[in-house]
Amino acid sequence: METKLVIFDMDGVVIDSENLYYTALVEQAQAMGVPGITREYYRQFIGGGNERMVKIIAHDYHSDQLAHDLVWGSIDRVGDLVDQGHLELKPGFLTLTDYLMEHNIPFVLGSSSELSNVKRMLGKLGVYERFDAFITADDVQQAKPAPDIFLKAWEIGGQPDRQQTLIIEDSVNGIKAANAAQIPVIMVPDVLPPTPATQKATVAVLDDLVAVRDFIAN
Repeated sequence: METKLVIFDMDGVVIDSENLYYTALVEQAQAMGVPGITREYYRQFIGGGNERMVKIIAHDYHSDQLAHDLVWGSIDRVGDLVDQGHLELKPGFLTLTDYLMEHNIPFVLGSSSELSNVKRMLGKLGVYERFDAFITADDVQQAKPAPDIFLKAWEIGGQPDRQQTLIIEDSVNGIKAANAAQIPVIMVPDVLPPTPATQKATVAVLDDLVAVRDFIAN
């Protein structure tokens, strides 16, 4: 079926940022003397947004203040890493978006990050202006795995037939959000490998964004 709208997640799909977030969170935890921030613990946060991370950490560590300082302190550290040049586009992003622009297929960002963070990161890499529109955590009451971000992205993208819309995700939370929005989703794995459950929940699991271009073209 012809694709009439593509919705991109940002972290782990457009930009290679998840390892930056993890590194910054660990460094902030060490600076604050907070134990237990392992990669395994971090994985539950991927794709879910900062406010969701604050809520989970506040629950687990019984402190709203600790959670706030830990998460937002780590975001400041990420900003420093970005300013130092420790950020790259994911392979194939330019290839895929060049194809979409050549074929007049609109593409929208649907991210659990805040708009200020989106502008900072995509602006640093010179790709912010490529997108037709943006829906971020600032635009919804509930971030992923709720469907709100993707539903708003679909609306602002012109509301084509949902079966002619395609979401590109790397996280379990994002795939759940796409499923809840009843929009087909492709997984391009980043930090998290595909599982039998995520394979069932997607229309394809592909190695990179060049493979997504080929999927859409065919």
